[in-house]
Amino acid sequence: MTAVVLQERVDQLEAKLEALRSQSASRSASSSSSGSATVDRTTDGVHHALKGRITVSTATPPEMSIGKWSDAESLPLNLRNFLITIFLENSFRIHSYFNQQRFIDRLASTSNPPHPCLLNAIYLLACYFTTLDHRPAYWLGEHEAVFLSRAQLALMDSLAMSDRLMDFIQASSLVAAYLMHRGRYLEGYHVHCGTARFALSCGMDRISKHDVSSLDRDPAPSYFQQPMLLSEPEDATELGDRLLAFWHIYWHDKVFSILLGFLPALPHDDTIDSVFPREVEEYETGNVYLSRNETISSFLARQEDEALIFQSNRRDSLFTTQLKAVTLMDQANRLTQKLRSRQIGLEEAAKTRKELHNITDNFLSSLPPIQTTQSSTASPVDLAVASAHSVASCALLELCDPTLVGSEPQGYNDRAAHASSIASSLLMFGDEYESQDTWIVTGASIGDRQPLAHHVRRLYQSLGDLKSE
Repeated sequence: MTAVVLQERVDQLEAKLEALRSQSASRSASSSSSGSATVDRTTDGVHHALKGRITVSTATPPEMSIGKWSDAESLPLNLRNFLITIFLENSFRIHSYFNQQRFIDRLASTSNPPHPCLLNAIYLLACYFTTLDHRPAYWLGEHEAVFLSRAQLALMDSLAMSDRLMDFIQASSLVAAYLMHRGRYLEGYHVHCGTARFALSCGMDRISKHDVSSLDRDPAPSYFQQPMLLSEPEDATELGDRLLAFWHIYWHDKVFSILLGFLPALPHDDTIDSVFPREVEEYETGNVYLSRNETISSFLARQEDEALIFQSNRRDSLFTTQLKAVTLMDQANRLTQKLRSRQIGLEEAAKTRKELHNITDNFLSSLPPIQTTQSSTASPVDLAVASAHSVASCALLELCDPTLVGSEPQGYNDRAAHASSIASSLLMFGDEYESQDTWIVTGASIGDRQPLAHHVRRLYQSLGDLKSE
């Protein structure tokens, strides 16, 4: 009798299970049909989104309910392409540059696909970008914890297996940027330090030329450290991505030190031999070989007028202009700190200040003028130029510190002029634009939700107080 009852219960459970399977298959087919209308389900979808510059703010996001996909090892193609598109459209906001076409091609590769740590870091930042005020109406912030956990686990796997270590460096740098933007400073600094030291161990701070063809003639290139954790780059595109990855780390090192007061993870600027990066397209087309191999040391020591370089069509890449500006800001900060701590005397400080002031003036004269436009329509180019102007002007403001110039009236006038220039540059970014650049300039806390206009008004109020003195 008991056996008969049990058999009936088993039959009932099997029937319920079959019904659930049928319902699940029906939902999956419906989701697939609706998702394909807005996001292509193949790698070509990312190609199309990148080349056609689809405005993702008007797209309907595919279904991303946690319970339906969080346990899967990889995302469905439509979700993957959707998140990658968001990241590629916004990666410039965290100064993350790389050859996007090469990355897209790797998505379809079976021999060298992107490591899961890099993919999950990209998904993480994509979700973060949707939470900013300037992003679309949909909000994917609830998925950040999932992708952060996945990225961290995949990073450990990459190290344990020495698997695609260049992806490890890029992913680690992205995770550090995310943690910093979220106000998780200690976690971000911890990840950043590990990434920076690992990059140094790979010799990424000593890529002293753009010409990768010289590797065939030099059996032991000076800009690769032995033992080599990274194999030699196969072409200029790969070399460019390494340079851009290193300078992404450098940028965040300056943000952590200037804005948050942490000790730099990278060595002093005069020991960094890597050349400033060029535009991504130059590495892809081969035009990079015509570029000068300029390092921080040669930039700070050059007697040549930057304006002449600008006129001779040897303009810096947009990222390099921002890197030079933050380098000048850091140099000015270090000078005032050394004087205040009595590491140097007034005479030496005055000499260094004059040299740095001249370099900064020449640099500012080489920049294109700021285009006056509404922040909502400002292009990444406009924002990069405004960033370089404002951060370099901050360096001049720092060089007018009373510690260096005393309390003479001319010093006050110079400070007022530089502060006014900074305030004008900041208006380009608008209230909705959250950027490390504006944080550096205003001294606001990272992730501060106060409108930028609040900091500009405070700056103008300080200007009024300064002029009244």
